[in-house]
Amino acid sequence: MADHRAEQIIAAVATAVTGLTTTGANVERGQLWPYGSDRAAALTIAQGPVDPLDGQPMALVTARLEVRIIAHVKATTATVDSTINQIAKEVYIALMADRTLGLSFVIDTEWTGTSDTEQDSDSEGITARAAFTFAVTYRHSLTDPSTD
Repeated sequence: MADHRAEQIIAAVATAVTGLTTTGANVERGQLWPYGSDRAAALTIAQGPVDPLDGQPMALVTARLEVRIIAHVKATTATVDSTINQIAKEVYIALMADRTLGLSFVIDTEWTGTSDTEQDSDSEGITARAAFTFAVTYRHSLTDPSTD
């Protein structure tokens, strides 16, 4: 049996943003990720709410999944904003290259905003985080969220 459509979407997003120039393979799923000094830049992917959209046809449900991609940057200088902006650009390009994320049931992916950058500092330098939010519109069966 196939995974829930939301699970398939999160996996496709993770694939799309793995290997970016700035963050490389430092991509994990989940809202919290222990961020060590061995990583200069990394991403976490967090699933947000899934909301049904109005005007449902009889056999299919159209839904909207919110996906947050959180950039984590560690630096010894105050260049974290520039790095966050570079990561934002790379993530945007990666997700907008194929707005269906390579999935036949995805209708569209749209960027819905970027959070303020949060910064902390300690003896190892400055750590910053910002979240980029995307909304993915998709369809699934009225009786099973893993199929058409």
